[in-house]
Amino acid sequence: MKRIILVILSLSLSLSHSVYAQTRMIINKTNGTADSVLLSNIKNITFGTTPVAGTIILYDSFDANINNWTGWGDPLPLCVASGFGRTGLFDNNGDANYGSGGYSKTAVTTTGGMLIEADIYLNITDQTGCWLGSSIGLTNTTNPTPSSVDLPEGLLFTMEFSGDACWGDSVKYQRHKWFAISLWPEDGTWDYPAWNRAPYLNADSYSSTAWHTLRIDITPSRIVNFYCDNKLIWTSVKKINPSMLSNKNVVLGERSSGSAGKAYHDWVKVTTY
Repeated sequence: MKRIILVILSLSLSLSHSVYAQTRMIINKTNGTADSVLLSNIKNITFGTTPVAGTIILYDSFDANINNWTGWGDPLPLCVASGFGRTGLFDNNGDANYGSGGYSKTAVTTTGGMLIEADIYLNITDQTGCWLGSSIGLTNTTNPTPSSVDLPEGLLFTMEFSGDACWGDSVKYQRHKWFAISLWPEDGTWDYPAWNRAPYLNADSYSSTAWHTLRIDITPSRIVNFYCDNKLIWTSVKKINPSMLSNKNVVLGERSSGSAGKAYHDWVKVTTY
């Protein structure tokens, strides 16, 4: 997979306070699982760098729009009115080959620990298609400039599906669900699970017809725990780099092109210790 390679390469990107624009669009789904709404134009917005503090420092239910997020990918993310028993969904959108999603316009900071949580759903409709997945995490710089295919991240937790058309995966990894986990530790090298299919852990035991809660627990000691539905998936070996706890953007994304299906976030929340 290209994720780790692109993340490492992206560390050379300089911090930029760029201005982005989003195009108003409607996408209609005809299978009755979700109905789309207009995504409001986002243009001429300059992003600040003031960190926030408190207990719940970021929360978004996506009930009206996704205007609190800067999108990347082609096509850009969408706000979906409803689907799978929920209202107000973030759809990563994008294409079948490259990452897409959004990062929060509010940067988050903690002097202790931090919880990053979201409900996600993978609607797998075609196992012969290419990747689909939902992720949460943090950028490794403040308000980074996305490339056309990805975003520099320093913390990542993804549930994804690999289909037959996934050109980066061998056949033995296709038609399976996976957790992708990685973080940027204090020693300057990457930390990630070393078994199954590093940096991936098999996730086939998690239902394809249910919502799942992903949670990243950055403890005050900077050891990081990764949970799905309150079950511990992996604990970092190394401590996350302290710079990752200061003035970073929350990331949502991965793949949701429709090739293998669609991926959604219902809500996202960040809580400090």
